[in-house]
Amino acid sequence: MKIFSFISLISFLLFSSCMQTPNSPEGVLTKFVKERFNGTSVEDLKDLLSEKYLANIEELRGGEYEVLKEYKRKKFKIISKNCVEGSCKVTYFISYIKEKDNKGESETETKKVATLIKSDDQWLIDEIDHIKTYHDMINKLEVESK
Repeated sequence: MKIFSFISLISFLLFSSCMQTPNSPEGVLTKFVKERFNGTSVEDLKDLLSEKYLANIEELRGGEYEVLKEYKRKKFKIISKNCVEGSCKVTYFISYIKEKDNKGESETETKKVATLIKSDDQWLIDEIDHIKTYHDMINKLEVESK
């Protein structure tokens, strides 16, 4: 019985240490990406963003990225995390498809690095940089010749 209890305790500790908590850098980033692709506006997620990053996003207001209605997330994966004294850089991969008239128009795969900072015991997204992006046009582009 002691061996079973010991194995159960070790399994629980290993499992819980690998999970992302909502207040971890990975948890904050995952929540932001998931909510954005579920149609949540940036305004509703501003508690996950630093003032600096929110100001950068404000410049893009009114564009097609205000609410991601036509974009459907396919895959999201955290590749690595590097934290130093209240700042974390999280590298992640995301793929999504843009739909038009319920048909896939293009598919995008992108690798990004998010910088998160700790502010009052809360992780906030401070910057997101693109590393590499690949676009695949599902439908052929029609180019008229003159």
